[in-house]
Formats: sequence, structure tokens, C-alpha cells
Amino acid sequence: MKRYGWIPDIPDQRDFLYAAPPAFLRALPPRVDLRPQCPPVYDQGQLGSCTSNAIGGAIEFDQMKE
Repeated sequence: MKRYGWIPDIPDQRDFLYAAPPAFLRALPPRVDLRPQCPPVYDQGQLGSCTSNAIGGAIEFDQMKE
């Protein structure tokens, strides 16, 4: 992805994969649908504005919760 200047992260010895405890996983509901509680998806078009769209969506989601 050279278009927007993304530079892949180099491996770090502190990196690890999280594994949730089995008891926690069993307590989760089988399905969750948050679409009614979320703002519509933004179309960044050719702008390359994914970060600002994500921040805007997070702010709007927070306002909808209030």
C-alpha cells in the first residue's frame, strides 16, 4: 500500500497473541448485532480519509449512546 504512505510494523519481541480464558468465552452470547446502535458507514471515496472517518464514527457512536 504505497498510496497513503503506510509503513508495516516490524516484529517486536513483546508482541503476543491474546487468548481469552475459556470461561470468559463460554459466557459470551452466541451473536451480537450492534447495527441499530451505530452510525451509517462513511464512504471515503478517493480521499484516503479512513482514520478521520473512524474517529468521526467513534464520536457519533458515543453521542448516540448518551
